[in-house]
Amino acid sequence: MPGSKKRGAGRNGGAPRGRNVSVAQRTAILKNREMREGPDVDGDLNPRQERFVRTYMSNGFNQTQAAITAGYSPRSASAMASGLLANNRIHAEVERRKKELFDRYDVTADHVIKEMARLGFSNMKDYIRIVDGDAVVDLTNLTEDQAAAISEVTSETYVDGYVSDEDGDREPVRVKRTKLKLVDKKGPLELLGRYVGVFNNDDAAVRDIQITIRYDGATRKELQPLLEGETTQQLEEKAS
Repeated sequence: MPGSKKRGAGRNGGAPRGRNVSVAQRTAILKNREMREGPDVDGDLNPRQERFVRTYMSNGFNQTQAAITAGYSPRSASAMASGLLANNRIHAEVERRKKELFDRYDVTADHVIKEMARLGFSNMKDYIRIVDGDAVVDLTNLTEDQAAAISEVTSETYVDGYVSDEDGDREPVRVKRTKLKLVDKKGPLELLGRYVGVFNNDDAAVRDIQITIRYDGATRKELQPLLEGETTQQLEEKAS
């Protein structure tokens, strides 16, 4: 019809309009839009890219949330974040800041593994002593490694009955109770196990082995004792 516009093309022959846009098309559109923004005149990240990197580094590396905080649409934030991190300039900046952060706090593989071992191999026996048959929390000789595995220490004082003094007055017997809780060992041990290959599903020690034994000509009745656990030697003794 005269004067009608063709649907499906955007302005200046750009992105297709409407709802029939695939995820791949939308991602390409967003990446092209980001490329058009370009870097600053000095070659640094533009303000929105800088805000993305800064948020990504401070929120536990949640890339989607970082993209939203940087000003990208929540609907396209996930795809946009993937595109941003694939950008060589942004990727290099993230890696540079990671290294700077890890160097500042001396974060190395050796230190991480050592800390996991502290938690995973902690033993409650190191924190108590036996007094008159009862376990009593004793932190007198606590080492740095042992202290790292403590999750919580709580103390409470309660009245455990009354006693009478020389004048016949009743005095409460106050008892102080200390509770000690260690860090859950399961998580650190699982991480250590994966690191050293203990939980590798391809390990020969955990493979299922299926053995097929053929007895040509044997009837089900003849095979039943073997299926029930009797050995070949026992069957031969019965036959004789």
